[in-house]
Amino acid sequence: AVLTQRNSLDFSFTAEEVIAMGRTPYGISALDAVAKIVIAALSIDGERIYTHLSGGEKQLVQLARVFSQVWERGSDACLLLDEPMTALDLNHQKEVVGMLSKFSSEGTSQLIVMHDINLAAEIADIIVLMSHGRVIGAGPPAEVLTTEALEKTFQAPMSVLQDGDQRFYKAIL
Repeated sequence: AVLTQRNSLDFSFTAEEVIAMGRTPYGISALDAVAKIVIAALSIDGERIYTHLSGGEKQLVQLARVFSQVWERGSDACLLLDEPMTALDLNHQKEVVGMLSKFSSEGTSQLIVMHDINLAAEIADIIVLMSHGRVIGAGPPAEVLTTEALEKTFQAPMSVLQDGDQRFYKAIL
């Protein structure tokens, strides 16, 4: 299932109807139990009209559509997500991370493109750090996200902070 950065939808579907579209590969044309579970897990008001939603709300609905598409697939599924959390508030980011963790534990492959280094380090098993189409490093976050690699990638002074087991990455502005 694929989530692109931009999803345009100009029809007056409800959020539930958009999410139910993720179930059509299974011959399901209406809101089913899986779509309802995803709606509840991501705290979505399914009755709202999609075109009336904010950018973050639209992004969340599109994520729910994609998640409902792979819900029962386990290791047969693959999620391709391009900047899936950029417009989401922290609470919804936490909910999405929980869903991604659920899929990961079920063996669902995930390829996620994101610029939030701290979030990427939190959720990724393997990170591929790229700059201008070239791979700077690939491997576990703690090995790849070094000050040197980050400065080369972002062409800015960077700081890697350690707090117990957690590492935080910060540009020095």
